[in-house]
Amino acid sequence: MLIESPVRPVTVDGPTVTPLRIQVLGPLRVWRGGAEVDVGQRQQRCLLALLLARAGQPIGMTEIIDLLWGEESPASAVNIVHKYIGGLRRLLEPHLAARGNGAWLLRQGSGYQFTDDPATVDLAGFRRLVAQAGAARRAGDAGHALRLYRFGLERWRGRYAEDLGESIAAATEFAAINRELFDAATEAATLAVQRRDPGRLPSVLGRIAAWDPLNEPLHARLVELLDVAGRRGDALAVYDAVRSRLDDEFGLAPGGELRAARRQILIRETAAEPDPEVHRLPVRPAQLPADLPMFVGREAESALIHDLRRATGSSPVIVGINGVGGVGKSTLAVHLAHALSGEYPDGQIYLDLKGVAAGEALETLLLSLGRPAAGIPDRVEARVGLYRSLTAGQKMIVLLDNAYDTRQVRPLIPNSAGSLVLVTSRMPLTGLAAVEGAGLLAIGRPSLRCAREILVSRLRTRPDLPGTAQLDEIVERCGRLPRALADFAARATAHPGLPFSTILVEQRPNAPYET
Repeated sequence: MLIESPVRPVTVDGPTVTPLRIQVLGPLRVWRGGAEVDVGQRQQRCLLALLLARAGQPIGMTEIIDLLWGEESPASAVNIVHKYIGGLRRLLEPHLAARGNGAWLLRQGSGYQFTDDPATVDLAGFRRLVAQAGAARRAGDAGHALRLYRFGLERWRGRYAEDLGESIAAATEFAAINRELFDAATEAATLAVQRRDPGRLPSVLGRIAAWDPLNEPLHARLVELLDVAGRRGDALAVYDAVRSRLDDEFGLAPGGELRAARRQILIRETAAEPDPEVHRLPVRPAQLPADLPMFVGREAESALIHDLRRATGSSPVIVGINGVGGVGKSTLAVHLAHALSGEYPDGQIYLDLKGVAAGEALETLLLSLGRPAAGIPDRVEARVGLYRSLTAGQKMIVLLDNAYDTRQVRPLIPNSAGSLVLVTSRMPLTGLAAVEGAGLLAIGRPSLRCAREILVSRLRTRPDLPGTAQLDEIVERCGRLPRALADFAARATAHPGLPFSTILVEQRPNAPYET
């Protein structure tokens, strides 16, 4: 069982001084006897964090200088380090005699060593708990191991020493300690999933995973853990967030481990045998996002899309809508899909393609059409064939939002002449027009008059609506982008007492948008 030692008192020539407590798993903070004390300037704080990282081990003067400054160390670096050490000793033990070695910060050769005390330093306590958890796990006491892991993980309040590591060497040192956290969190989650015992771990792991948003193994364990806890919607939301982040920052799709975690959720959702009577009913998806209640303008673009729908042939009508980020492509597509939904009785499918690979997109489409996850083939080519078979002869709307290029879209086109496919993209999908006969529509920024109407429609709850001149100034400041206008109006209506001129100053001119 876990046995914590009491807070260690310090005795210096007589009376016992107040106990010490140091937190470095997150912001660096120090308490003496319950009262928090100032740790000093940033570089002195960094030195303490480095000593704590190696608690129980000496760090030589040369390495301390390298950790603090890297290759740009000043000529007086040794004297500065001695000054910092003196300041830390006075901070930790204010009654310590001049040049006294003290109980915490010890001189070792030309360097220094911090005392390794789990009752005083949260990092030392965390490491001891993780070691005890590993021992309990190897001994077959998985329940106790899981509790020890959780006790250790709950000590963290943020990444190690937060942002104190300015040199490459210090940042590397701190990153290695953060890896200790992420490894322990991954091990704890794996154990909890194996035992089907999530307890309070999902909230702890969710907080930790946010500190390393691109750590796919850790997020895969979080997805599995949330699923075990019965929070499948939250689990899929975690997956979607990582997928979007990977696509935004690197143009990559999630790796196999994270995709496997998501797939297991989908398989479990459809593992139960459905009621026979319900199973005979046709699946009619209705997945469109909500229509914008104050939709304004785009009459010419809407009319063109209506004209394109009149084309007849053996393939579905495909319309590619392209334009810069924030210009309103998705809003227009969703609005038209709602307006036309009555003409497509077999349903409406919506799929956001941002960061989604073809195989994953097909899996989602097949699930939308009522195909059990366990019955979805693994090979992409087989999924394409199954999707085309299920959509043959159907009259439905398929809205594919945020497409990257034609290759991403092509496998997702249904096999039905009676269907309508709307595709939005930042780039013209010329390949879709050349091979599949898609009609292409480039969406430009609205006119000044139309942009003004958009803004007025969104400011309808503000009693102090500005005059035409100020409205036009706001519109132009927003680059006549509907998304930027919506953001401006949201701030204005959320703060009705704030003057429009103040909000306008904060508005980024011609703000770009990625979607």
